[in-house]
Amino acid sequence: EELKEELLEGDGEELRFNNMEFGVVDADVDESSIKIDAKSNDVEIELKDTWVLLLMAALALAATFVVTVFVGKLCAALRDCHSPFEENVIKRLENFAFSLLSWSVVAVISKSIINSFMSGKIQIMVGVDLGMLILVLLILAIAYIFKYGAVLQQESDETL
Repeated sequence: EELKEELLEGDGEELRFNNMEFGVVDADVDESSIKIDAKSNDVEIELKDTWVLLLMAALALAATFVVTVFVGKLCAALRDCHSPFEENVIKRLENFAFSLLSWSVVAVISKSIINSFMSGKIQIMVGVDLGMLILVLLILAIAYIFKYGAVLQQESDETL
């Protein structure tokens, strides 16, 4: 009850969530949950300003296309190889990992710009998704393992 009174204390008290402000209309607190009804200020975007949203969407789509192209090249290299330890496969695997990294950065920047545009406040973040970074490092580790396997295979072929 104290939390409910605190939330409703000031008429139209503001909450912030995902870079947007909301005015509290009603609050319901029970033993296991808090339900807050809130109303946000409408964001008006003029048609002439939609170019920013379209540009960010096109940038994210282009980055996705680049990753798709690298996946296709990796799959083609794996299909046509005699051994996964070939230089072509290793190079395609490394290219795929770096394209994922750049895709992750573009996605974070695009989302940040779109959110700041929608909220009306300029807050541009540059970062990398930690899960994507771990995935990229894992793919690069596999590529370097394959590279070492290629060296071992070459040494084995030379001794025979």
